[in-house]
Amino acid sequence: MKSAENDLKMRCQNVKLFLREPLGNLQKIIRPVRLALAISIDMQDVTYREFQGAIQKSN
Repeated sequence: MKSAENDLKMRCQNVKLFLREPLGNLQKIIRPVRLALAISIDMQDVTYREFQGAIQKSN
């Protein structure tokens, strides 16, 4: 339980640091994060589709 609390505290600190950054710096950080999210969501979609295909073949 303690490690989960520490993890949460770390995340909160990261958010606070993030919010203190000037807007220009935030833009530099947000763009790659958005791109990374888009890529990971895309990957999940692909694997999900493959998974569905495999299920349909087995039925």
